[in-house]
Amino acid sequence: MFLNVIIVSVLLMRVTDASPSNSFRVCDVRTPFRTWHVTPLWEHPAQVAGCSSRQTAARNQEVHFIYLNNQPTPDGHRQNSSSDTDIRWSLTDDGRQLVSVHVRPLAELRAHSGRLVLALHSDVPVAWRLVGERISTSIQHTIVVSGGGTIVESNNLLVNVIDRATSGGQGRGNTVQRQLNRLQKQFRVLTSFNRVQGANRIQLQVGLVDGAPLECDVAAVLRSGISGPISANLDGVIVEPVPTRDVSGCVMEDNGKDATKDVHIIQLVSEDAPKLDPSSTIDVTIEIKPRQRRPTRQVADLVERNMVIVLASNYRVQWRLRSLNVQGELDIVTEGSVETGHVTDSHWVSVKLDRELPEDSQQLVTYVATKYGAPLSLVKVESANKFLVTFDAGLPITASGGTTLEFTTNDKRRFYNSSRVGFSLMCTRFGTQ
Repeated sequence: MFLNVIIVSVLLMRVTDASPSNSFRVCDVRTPFRTWHVTPLWEHPAQVAGCSSRQTAARNQEVHFIYLNNQPTPDGHRQNSSSDTDIRWSLTDDGRQLVSVHVRPLAELRAHSGRLVLALHSDVPVAWRLVGERISTSIQHTIVVSGGGTIVESNNLLVNVIDRATSGGQGRGNTVQRQLNRLQKQFRVLTSFNRVQGANRIQLQVGLVDGAPLECDVAAVLRSGISGPISANLDGVIVEPVPTRDVSGCVMEDNGKDATKDVHIIQLVSEDAPKLDPSSTIDVTIEIKPRQRRPTRQVADLVERNMVIVLASNYRVQWRLRSLNVQGELDIVTEGSVETGHVTDSHWVSVKLDRELPEDSQQLVTYVATKYGAPLSLVKVESANKFLVTFDAGLPITASGGTTLEFTTNDKRRFYNSSRVGFSLMCTRFGTQ
């Protein structure tokens, strides 16, 4: 994996300019706890099967089909739902599950410059959120949606959306096989077919798979049940919040009102830490993104926010940073190692190694306030493998073009961005209370 260069300084760093404060509101750590600023999550793999081929359409256009098998279980629950009420964090206002599809090239170090056709089908209607990574934004890609789903957001992808919803959503005319037949009749090829069970975060890797056969064996994928051929193009995970009863923390909104940087503390503290293998390392992802409160047609290419994030743990952690549509300084303070391979290019990351972080939460707040700035929030859990850090987006700093949503008579929806750098149509309350 390609890693961005990390600037590490043990002595003097930019992070020391985060306005350390001798007067700040005391943090009253409590349990249970929940805040939209920082959400601790658990990601676990979803069952995936698929097939690939060497087929492409005219001008090397690839055609990929994603089938989300999310039929309710006999007790009426969705396969990726949780009994904890916190699961509503990933629902849209009308109660549909929000499913993210991240599209990136198979080749780690190269951008994908070809045209794409992406077909999205689900048993139960969902809200699809698209994210492009190193995918060409100078050409328009085609998204075919069936099963009653809708595209509610797209980042870094210029797309033409074809809605093939039928009345009733799950009627006979909307089966997987029927939609697949229509897709192949229209585009004549199928580069990959992928079935994922119950996932709410999907990663599709586009490009031709080395050694792929001439044709995709869809029948083998569909008849395989819960196990089947391993997909070379797709991975899926189920992301759920850590229940609030297992989270401690506090929010100090007054500390963030006039600060030049948001300061957050994330603590992983386990009573079983002394029993853990000292040579083992746990991977934990920190994902940073703007928070949108309401639907918008505004282009928000980059939102500026400076942050200090203190990452503390009493066991070995490999912290992995991800950010989307963020510009500004990101100062990381930690005792562990940090990987920045998926941080926005305009997000300037500095890492400070601090081996004196107190384990006690109250003492840690005082220590951070003295050295790095008054904390806005502290979140403490025993275990999680992902944290979502969000902030109020405000106005974009690079609104370089307008976005138009056009409804045409043939039931197609086209999204245009005059700057040709993608668009964002937010129709969810992702991360809100």
